[in-house]
Amino acid sequence: FNVYICHLTQFAIAFQIAPISRIATVQKVRYPQTSAVLNGSKSSDLDGRIVLYRWRIIDPSGTEAVIKNPNAPISNLSTLVPGPYQIELVVEDNDFSSSSSIVQIMVVGKATTLQFYRQPSPCSVAGKHLVSQPIASVHDDVGSIVDDTNDLHLSATLLQRVSHNVEDLSVATSFLWLGNIPPNPSAGFAIFSDLVLLTPGWFSVQFSADGLVPAMSDFFRIVPGRAQYLEVIGLSRQCFLRKDVWSPNILVFVTDSIGNTAFSSNFTVVASIFDLNKHLITFDGSQTSSFKLDSTVSFCGQILFETTILTNPNACSSSTKAIQVTLQYISEPLCVASMCEPGAVRQDCSSLNMGACQQCPVGKYSFSNMTSCSSCPQGSTSPSGSTKFSDCQCGTGFTGPNGVSSCQGCSAGSFKDVVGDAPCQMCPDHAHSSPGSKSSIECVCNPGFSGPSGGQCTICSAGKYKFIAGSCIACPRGTYSSFMGATSGNACRPCPDQSDSPAGNAAVINCTCLVGHSGPDGVSCIA
Repeated sequence: FNVYICHLTQFAIAFQIAPISRIATVQKVRYPQTSAVLNGSKSSDLDGRIVLYRWRIIDPSGTEAVIKNPNAPISNLSTLVPGPYQIELVVEDNDFSSSSSIVQIMVVGKATTLQFYRQPSPCSVAGKHLVSQPIASVHDDVGSIVDDTNDLHLSATLLQRVSHNVEDLSVATSFLWLGNIPPNPSAGFAIFSDLVLLTPGWFSVQFSADGLVPAMSDFFRIVPGRAQYLEVIGLSRQCFLRKDVWSPNILVFVTDSIGNTAFSSNFTVVASIFDLNKHLITFDGSQTSSFKLDSTVSFCGQILFETTILTNPNACSSSTKAIQVTLQYISEPLCVASMCEPGAVRQDCSSLNMGACQQCPVGKYSFSNMTSCSSCPQGSTSPSGSTKFSDCQCGTGFTGPNGVSSCQGCSAGSFKDVVGDAPCQMCPDHAHSSPGSKSSIECVCNPGFSGPSGGQCTICSAGKYKFIAGSCIACPRGTYSSFMGATSGNACRPCPDQSDSPAGNAAVINCTCLVGHSGPDGVSCIA
């Protein structure tokens, strides 16, 4: 029986349960708060009771932090400074069994530093998400993450390197990227979600906060996607007039899915008339001057451009195997028409109709390979269908050599009534004309002279005058004028008192006394 009791005691000791040390979670301490509550009251013992609590600081060693009441279930940790702390709680029960647990306490200081927690991927393809999206973070003096960033006004800017100089940066315009810039900050982090850049180049993300030095990410490269489209620029007109050789200076590009140039090497392009399978030319797509059609080509239709090249589906990876693609571009409808002979130009040419050649009108000319008629200089003219500049001759009212840049108008008192290089002619004596007169009819007799327009002018006789165009005008009855070539009615003087004369009187002697009055002719009469 005594042996049985001994075995029972040994069995109980063998299955004794150790106590459980539990420390309540300690929220992050934000400096200048310098204390934290240590709560081990949830520690327990399933087969007895806890008789001892023992708190101690494991890390950092040599700290000035103090645990008040280190043998109480609930204690206080004080004199904290920013940084991490490790605190251990050992509990012991009435059977002398013990256990321990450790809690991490982070004391976070004031935000002082911005940095990139995760750098963007060094290379990504334009139009696709960055392989690695950048993440920026806010830290205090000891490197702890500051999660209370509401007062920092976090922002971000996408910078683009505009030359080989890494300091030559500009703010990228909004059409260069898609995604969340500036980012939405969360718990001390700024995650640039779904960042997609659309244009090849070198970029960096700058992360900023009020009062802190901005942080810049590593530079990362954006490369074009694989070649997907053939683009042709320069065929927007509907009608092209063929010269000796036709070269509209087109530009040919191989682009990715979002329009970036995706192929820079030389590549061969074959041009043909669409739907007719008629070959036009094979040319180097990288040389704009190499697209020249044969001088005999004329057609209305669409041009099919086609090239076959090797392209890398992922230019960020040197191990990706290039694939061969055939790309096509079909132009809008257009016409290629021959040039007209000198003296004519093509009219009404459109994308569906070559139109017809029409002579240049009077006053215009065209020589070889001109697409429109040019006007003769001011004051000159030319016959319809003129083929050269020298066909422009000074018109009526203008004089000068044929083909000069400008003709001189005839001066006042002269005229020119023929086309060509003849000089202006002077009006007849005692006649005048306005500048640029085109006919002798515009020569009219001067005041005091009379005669037909463009003809001989005769001086007005005594007793007459003229101040406008027309014939000489007789002085009225009862007046006289002894002047020849009088230019005004003021030349007609009244006869002496109580005398009279017929109209057109040329001398005072012709003034005779009125009926009932007497006296010599030409003097005052008395009753």
